[in-house]
Amino acid sequence: MRLRMLRKIGILGHYGNGNLGDEAIVAAVIQSVKRHAPDATVVGFCVNPVDTAQRHGIQAFRIRRVVSAPPVGGAGGSQAATTSGEQRSWRESTKQIIKSIPLLNSLAKLIWHLPRTLHTIWREGCFLVTASRTLTGIDLLIVAGSGQLMDGFGGAWAFPYTLFKWSVMARLRKTKLAILSVGAGPINAPLSRFFLRQALRLAHYRSFRDDYSMSLIKSLGVKKADNVFPDLACNLVLGHADVVPTENRSRVVGIIPVPYYDHRYWQKSDPVKYTDFVQKLAQFSLWLLDRGFVVSPFWTKLYTDELVVKDIEKVIKSSNVNQASEGLLSRQISTLDDVIRAMGECDMLVASRFHGILLPLLMQKPVIGLAYHPKTNDMMTYMGQPDYCLSIDDFTVEGLQRMFLQMEERVPIIRSTLKPQALKAAALVEEQYRRVISL
Repeated sequence: MRLRMLRKIGILGHYGNGNLGDEAIVAAVIQSVKRHAPDATVVGFCVNPVDTAQRHGIQAFRIRRVVSAPPVGGAGGSQAATTSGEQRSWRESTKQIIKSIPLLNSLAKLIWHLPRTLHTIWREGCFLVTASRTLTGIDLLIVAGSGQLMDGFGGAWAFPYTLFKWSVMARLRKTKLAILSVGAGPINAPLSRFFLRQALRLAHYRSFRDDYSMSLIKSLGVKKADNVFPDLACNLVLGHADVVPTENRSRVVGIIPVPYYDHRYWQKSDPVKYTDFVQKLAQFSLWLLDRGFVVSPFWTKLYTDELVVKDIEKVIKSSNVNQASEGLLSRQISTLDDVIRAMGECDMLVASRFHGILLPLLMQKPVIGLAYHPKTNDMMTYMGQPDYCLSIDDFTVEGLQRMFLQMEERVPIIRSTLKPQALKAAALVEEQYRRVISL
């Protein structure tokens, strides 16, 4: 009877931005909620409500304001162009005088930014009032997995502040707050640590997807941070997924890259490192093609990872190797079903994205993980595959080839060990839902 008392459950996270790994978590949570609280209505809280409504068929609300970028070259540029030389000279002289007096300089900055700051505070206040109303009737708010505890993208005022304000609003609305199987790091700014520490303390239940995340959060001073449960995608019901692809066809190797140091996405850009990463995966793909494999590069994050795949394919096609055009299988990925279908057709994979590694492992596919964060090493160890993980920073084509040959020889053994581990992970996730529903 208690399970049916839940009328409305919210799923909060930074999803809706094209990361299909995050969408796998949302899909898994929706499936689990329907099993454990079949009468409850599911509502989404995300960065793109329209996308979430289309992908998952649920009502959704935005978790933070849309911040518009200032126009490039508008009236301000025109006015500057028509300003006389004398006026510009006078302004520069005045600026130099103000800058030379510390107190006056600070006061000038305060006055200059005050209107914009007050406008931002007003807009944020209005958003908070509206956002708080969307929690009306929500009995349980689930912060759903993935890397929610970090400030690598946007600093303290992005992920940390967003989680903090929703935690406060949930408490004020007397909504139960459960932070489930979340990943942590990087957390660099003192303000980020404050926001995340307070948000976690406000939660009625919290758990982490790996030991690294739990240890990092404990270092922030959060004492009750001792629940480690597998990623929420571990009990996702996988449709269109063949555990063992059909016989009598060429073996397929999936390549799932990440925009490693790519200026179009990565926190820090480095053209040399990015180009080297693309070249390595292209050279490895050419080696696979020469051995008679079909190579299938695809992505699990839209827009950004797709660009990396195109760059890899360009290098492969420009190699003048005959097998390059025949054995390269290009795909168009836009939905989670597309990703699962592509993984299902692979015999083995080399992947960098967290869920690009985890999902095929759950499908009993041998995977080599190229780790750019400790979360990958922890997950590969949990799934019993620590020997098939390389650092994305310093792996070599030759080292990747050797590891692939070792994995190729042990495919049946790897599959047999992955099945019980996948079942164990799914059972643990189910146990966690039973705990949370009892809140």
